[in-house]
Amino acid sequence: MPLRERLIAEEGWRNETYADQYGNHTWGVGHLDRASPLGEYHTNAEINAQLNTDIVRTKAQVVHAIPWVLNLSPIRQDVIYDMAFNMGVGKLMGFKQFLAAAQAGDIDTAVTQMLDSKWATVDVPNRAQNLARIFKADAE
Repeated sequence: MPLRERLIAEEGWRNETYADQYGNHTWGVGHLDRASPLGEYHTNAEINAQLNTDIVRTKAQVVHAIPWVLNLSPIRQDVIYDMAFNMGVGKLMGFKQFLAAAQAGDIDTAVTQMLDSKWATVDVPNRAQNLARIFKADAE
C-alpha cells in the first residue's frame, strides 16, 4: 500500500479539529495544529493539500536527519517515514538501536528494537506490529 493511503488508513480522516489521545488539536490525517480550535471544519481539499505538504515535509526531515535512509528499499523507507509522521522525527531519532540496525541491514534486530518501545506497546501497538511486519518482509 502506498505511504499516503497507509497514513490515511492508520491516522483516519477527520474534517473537524479534535483532541488526540494527548490532547493535541489535530485535524485531517493526523495534522497537529494547536491554533485550530476544536470543532473547526476543514474541507477535503484542504485536508488533501495539508496531507501532501505533511508527507513532503516529513520525508525531507527524515532524509536530512538520516540520509542513509535512501539506501533502504522504498518499502522500508516508507515504514520509517510512517513512523516519523506518527511520532515526529525527533522521537524517531530516539530509536537509536532500531536505526543503527536498519542502517546495518540487520533487519531482525531492527524489528525487535522497533517493537521494544512504549510507542509499539502502548501508543500504537497495531500500527507498530503492522509496520514491523512490512519492514521485515520488505513487502505489503
